[in-house]
Amino acid sequence: MDVHKIHLNSLSSFWGELQNKEKLKQAESDLDKYIGKSEIMGKTMLDIGCGSGIHAISAIRLGAKEVVGIDLSASSIETSRKNAELFGIDNIRFELGSILKPDSLNLNRKFDIVYSWGVLHHTGNMKMAIHNATQFVAQEGVLAIAIYARHWSSPIWKIIKILYNKTPEFLQRLWIYFFCVVIYLAKFAVTGRNPLNKRRGMSFYYDVIDWVGGYPYEYASRNEMKFLLNNYGFELIKFRAADVPTGCHEYLFSRQKKR
Repeated sequence: MDVHKIHLNSLSSFWGELQNKEKLKQAESDLDKYIGKSEIMGKTMLDIGCGSGIHAISAIRLGAKEVVGIDLSASSIETSRKNAELFGIDNIRFELGSILKPDSLNLNRKFDIVYSWGVLHHTGNMKMAIHNATQFVAQEGVLAIAIYARHWSSPIWKIIKILYNKTPEFLQRLWIYFFCVVIYLAKFAVTGRNPLNKRRGMSFYYDVIDWVGGYPYEYASRNEMKFLLNNYGFELIKFRAADVPTGCHEYLFSRQKKR
């Protein structure tokens, strides 16, 4: 299943959530904890896979000088633009495009912050997507990305995703109902928190669709990510482990100074 179709189906709920200022405050809090308000203030940012634009908008509200968001989904771009207009933000731009085709993007520049949460592992070529993302990071800039964690069950989940996408649509609903229960219980057992009270992203239901049907699907361990980014001249400066074993690890890499 193309993950952007999942995002299409959830954009209407995002629209309602963005009008809820509490949701926007939560997004701002996430960015502040992840990158730091002082690191965002006065900086430029590229949001790869901007979705509804909620984090691009939050960056502006935290003091970013300018933000550009890109996404493969035309509806995501349209919704992001509407949301920016809703909040009266004009130093923000949203463009249709793929990080796998950087030459097609209208981005002849580098950014202080390149941000992509839970997107690059769904492109079909995660290593190329990460490499291309690094090309937009300015000297001494930062790369903030979230990537699925490698776990012994990751290959099993990959098989589940492939089988799900080969299943007729009417049976896919049964898959989702089943996994809603399984994932709810698993997350509650691991975290001790109600999975319906989410810190970020889509509703729990659409998160389950994304998790079960989101394909292509890749993953990496912390050491694999450190090794890969070190080769591109980046140093890991902040790390947050996934709440659940196969969730997203959050990384903040800094481009090292050239000697």
